[in-house]
Amino acid sequence: MRSIVIAIALSAVPFCASCGAQDERSKSAREALAAVEELRGIADELQVVGDKVSDMEDKAIHKGMSEGGDPELEALQKRFHELQTRAQKSVANLKPDLDRKIAQEPKDAGLLEARSRFRETLGDVEEAMKDLDAARAILPKDSAIRARRPGLLRRLGKYEEARTACADLLKDEAGHPVGLANDGLCLYSLNAFPEAIARLGEAMAKEGRLEPSLAREVKQTLEAAKAKKIEWDEELKKRADEAKADDLPRVKLVTSKGDIVVELFENEAPNAIASFIDLCEKKFYDGTTFHRVIPNFMAQGGDPNSKDRNPKNDGQGGPGYSFPDEFPEG
Repeated sequence: MRSIVIAIALSAVPFCASCGAQDERSKSAREALAAVEELRGIADELQVVGDKVSDMEDKAIHKGMSEGGDPELEALQKRFHELQTRAQKSVANLKPDLDRKIAQEPKDAGLLEARSRFRETLGDVEEAMKDLDAARAILPKDSAIRARRPGLLRRLGKYEEARTACADLLKDEAGHPVGLANDGLCLYSLNAFPEAIARLGEAMAKEGRLEPSLAREVKQTLEAAKAKKIEWDEELKKRADEAKADDLPRVKLVTSKGDIVVELFENEAPNAIASFIDLCEKKFYDGTTFHRVIPNFMAQGGDPNSKDRNPKNDGQGGPGYSFPDEFPEG
């Protein structure tokens, strides 16, 4: 599959940049917010057009057709490149302008809010959170700033904290669309699929009040949650049966951050588990590190190469033997 890389990320924020206490924004801040919203509009269209181009190119490849010669596809590709150029120019102009203005007015909450939205649009969520927290310290009750916080927390993987921020929004407005949307998305990430389905359904009923990118994410996640609920129900039944049998081996990992007890599914991967237990008993893993950690995704460790001081060879070591993969059928 051919993919199109779009370097501008869209995020879960209120649809209307003018909501909130805009009378507390300086003229400079209002202008900066307007410029950032224009960029976000470009980024949103870029995402939509890019998805259409990718889909049409994939269909052409599957049909054995060349990508050229399709007027609709060529028009979309042209539009995509036009938007990409506009976005790049906008980013190049906005970044130094925002940095300069904030250097001159470091306590201007509106400017900090604008740079936060700008940084989030580019995918720099941690820096966006810093700016938003700084703006929030100046305007703690501002509705627009408060509404953005759950989305940033969620994207940082802080789901419980994000849910607390959502509850704060929903306390003031029972049907707050951004609060419903982010709460539902957090519930999905926490594997609470029935609750996620209910919340996301409520958010979809207020789709018109959501930013387009957030509305799309809610819709896609709602469909995924419905499918995941079926899979999760089956998984929970399986776990209950395994817990009742209580016959699976367990291993305790002693780490600098605390002990971790893991249960090993030898009924699903007997060779892999036999190898792992044998290596544990031989102290093969002693002194190894988690050499690759991606928040909310994975922690990879156990490589003997991680014991040396050369990070370039981490992930390339092994016990000196291999065996076939053990994947379930179907």
